[in-house]
Amino acid sequence: MWCANVSQYLTEAEFSQVLGEFRRVTKPGGVIAVKDFDATLVQLLPLDPGIMARLVAARRARAADTGITWWGPLLGPFFRAAGLIDLARRTWLVERWAPPAPATRQFAALALRRLAEVAVEHEVPMADREVLHATAADPDWLLDHPDFCFREAFVVTVGRTPPAYAST
Repeated sequence: MWCANVSQYLTEAEFSQVLGEFRRVTKPGGVIAVKDFDATLVQLLPLDPGIMARLVAARRARAADTGITWWGPLLGPFFRAAGLIDLARRTWLVERWAPPAPATRQFAALALRRLAEVAVEHEVPMADREVLHATAADPDWLLDHPDFCFREAFVVTVGRTPPAYAST
């Protein structure tokens, strides 16, 4: 069973239900894998990495209030609660360095606009909001910077359903 980029939009109860259903329909000894985003590692260089770290911390605080589990590296306890065994996790970093390809430019510009909106919705320092707003309004200075790098990470968590034992 494979699931990608979904857990970040579900509450703890919803994700627990999803994993329970995955376990129910997966054969004994079968594999369940969930890939999701790790927001804690996002960077848009040469912006100060602290800006993203503070924004992620504010979003995480808000997520705790809403029950949303959008943290790929924190899915292990859900797997164990669903009765899955032999857990393994792997993280991979995706880096897009200067000069960005047209698709990366478009994606980064959209991401910057969204981050500027999110910063307004969360308790982040005003200076961070201003930097994100200014960069979203004119992303070319960042995208054309020779040290531009858009980093993001993903985590895959894998577990197995317990094997079936033959009755005697």
